[in-house]
Amino acid sequence: MQKTLVLRPGIYQHLSSQKLYRVIGCGREVCSVFEGKVIYQSMETSYLRESNLWLPRKTIWIRPLEEFIQKFKYEARFMLFVKQDGVAYEH
Repeated sequence: MQKTLVLRPGIYQHLSSQKLYRVIGCGREVCSVFEGKVIYQSMETSYLRESNLWLPRKTIWIRPLEEFIQKFKYEARFMLFVKQDGVAYEH
């Protein structure tokens, strides 16, 4: 039986950009059911340097769960910022 990682819904802050994102939930692709995905939404506009493109607030993003929770230079890539009930929380 495969171990399932669960990510708590809430507001997360991206380590490098300091931007806030709302985690909607986790899911799986039909073609790769063994790799969990995180579905999250930007809470502010985002600029993609590689594409020279501005993306609007509330853009929906999908990222592999393992990548979302992985450590980057000894810190989490995303940190839980605010719980759904509005109480501040540190991951």
